Amino acid sequence: MKSASASDKEHFVNILSNAFEANRSVNEVVLQDAKRLERIKVLMDYSFEIAFEKNGAWQNDDGDAVLLGYYPIANKTTLKDFWQMGRLAFKAVGISRVRHVTKREKYIHKYHPKTPHFYLWFLGVDPSCQGQGKGGLLLNDLQAYCGHSGLPIILETSTPANLPFYQKHGFTIYHEWPVREGYTVWFLKWEP
Repeated sequence: MKSASASDKEHFVNILSNAFEANRSVNEVVLQDAKRLERIKVLMDYSFEIAFEKNGAWQNDDGDAVLLGYYPIANKTTLKDFWQMGRLAFKAVGISRVRHVTKREKYIHKYHPKTPHFYLWFLGVDPSCQGQGKGGLLLNDLQAYCGHSGLPIILETSTPANLPFYQKHGFTIYHEWPVREGYTVWFLKWEP
């Protein structure tokens, strides 16, 4: 596992946009219109910027599996933060949906631990390399890295097929959110 550099952003955005194009939660956040794919790229660009600033953008040695996350800490909101959030609202979420997405994020963060942890935001593999175990190996590297510091890892998934993958890697479900009929978000945690 190696840290991303600023020049890796486009690479990360492309892999994650392709890997999450059909993801229910991603599509719950971005405005569903003719620019949906562009909007997903804006979301991934925003996510890379946040994770990169917090030393949480990593990839495998081949560069075909990437992850974004961060260590939640209380920081003051900066002008740059407002600019990034505004850009996300205008170019990805859509102004009319900001309230909906803000309520969603507030609910999710309510169930995050108040103790130190690593938040795994996105783990994606280039679609041409999926099913080869690359995501699992990158997740193992993250677990070893966080394990040295005794940090748990948390994440959410709305994809039922992802549950066995994370459970195989030692994650347990600690909260289930039935958003609406046919759409559930599972909160998972791994402890070193």
